Amino acid sequence: MLQDLYNLGARKFGIYGMAPPGCLPEQKMLYGNPKLEGCMDELNEAALVYNIKLKAAVTSLKARVPDIKVVYIDIYDSFIDIVRNPAKYGFETSNRGCCGTGYMEVGITCNSNISFICPDASKYVFWDAVHSTEKTYRLTAKMVLDKYISQLLS
Repeated sequence: MLQDLYNLGARKFGIYGMAPPGCLPEQKMLYGNPKLEGCMDELNEAALVYNIKLKAAVTSLKARVPDIKVVYIDIYDSFIDIVRNPAKYGFETSNRGCCGTGYMEVGITCNSNISFICPDASKYVFWDAVHSTEKTYRLTAKMVLDKYISQLLS
């Protein structure tokens, strides 16, 4: 796909690393520890290995194709900091989602007809068991832009 975009004339790319999957309420529930504050380290280690390999692939691509601008974007560290330190970012809850029980409901199952919806989603890191709230997405987008925009625009 990247080659197709390159062939069409694209020369600047931002490649996102993987966020820590062991921080998702759904994953903590599936692995038997839903109330765990923080994250499941075993799952996050796999994401770290993936990110190391992805970053190496980005470096290799830049060396092989001199007229391409590729920036590896690390979202792992920012996201895990939000989950581990929710109050630092104005959140009250980071171990479950705003919707339903906060541990298993996702997507379409999160609506006021069939699930409890918390009164203020901005207090939660997660909207449902796998998706961040709008506030979390805005915060992580700002963190990414602050850190990487100059590299992407140069």
